[in-house]
Amino acid sequence: LLVDITPHGLEKVFLCDSGSVSVEVAMKMAVQFWYKTGKPQKGKFLTITNGYHGDTFGAMSVCDPVNGMHGMFQNVLAQQL
Repeated sequence: LLVDITPHGLEKVFLCDSGSVSVEVAMKMAVQFWYKTGKPQKGKFLTITNGYHGDTFGAMSVCDPVNGMHGMFQNVLAQQL
């Protein structure tokens, strides 16, 4: 099993059908984590120059904001750091 080769404490696996979906799920899990730990204000993500994370809206919001290919969507995407 895949869980057998993960570090101790990681006991669940979430399989996705694409990289974009995996980024979306990871972002949602991060937001849920901060909400559950009493810090719901932590809802921004940091991105890097030339980063590409997919074509769904959440993933597009963390792609490179300057050099990325999603510039035409900047008015509808969530603004990240």
